[in-house]
Amino acid sequence: LPKLPKKIPRHLSTDEALEVLLWTRNLRYAYQFEKTRAVAIICMFIYTGIRLQELLNLELDHIHLDERMIFIQSGKGKKDRKVPINLELYQALEAYLKDRKRLGRKNPSFFVSLKNDRPMPYITVRRLVERIRKDSGIHFTPHALRHTFATLMLEGGCDIYVLSKMLGHSQIQTTTIYLTATTSVMKENIIKHPLSFTEAKPRRSHA
Repeated sequence: LPKLPKKIPRHLSTDEALEVLLWTRNLRYAYQFEKTRAVAIICMFIYTGIRLQELLNLELDHIHLDERMIFIQSGKGKKDRKVPINLELYQALEAYLKDRKRLGRKNPSFFVSLKNDRPMPYITVRRLVERIRKDSGIHFTPHALRHTFATLMLEGGCDIYVLSKMLGHSQIQTTTIYLTATTSVMKENIIKHPLSFTEAKPRRSHA
């Protein structure tokens, strides 16, 4: 069978990703917990590349702030993986956990509902994303934020093998699709062409 053409994954630019984070932090929320939870959710997508279902499946003991590590259990293909926590995500998760503790939430699920001690439903994330898209004018989905994470990591110089592990890919070939979207990496590497700094000299005339 002929191979299907690979399309460049839909992702946000650096400026668009920063704007999404800014809009998330500055939306008007009815409750403080609603805000800290929203920021934690969007930061999780952008800074870890986690899938939506994986985010909903997170439990309290999967988040290790002291070790700066998230344990994603039974991701796609029933594979487990670990993803490091950077400073921005650490601060967002710390603020969320502080509010969660203040409200006395005991549910083992990491993300819980606003008005009761139950796991946060899928519709909460859907409504949050729709609200940010409407107000910011930036079209994205949770999966587009996963693509954004992968693309920005490569543009920042992340090793593609390490990235494949963080994304939970079984084969590194799956990760290489993001190389087609990293134009800055291609521009930086074009100078490695052996003739880049060689000035062509005119050939002598034999006339």
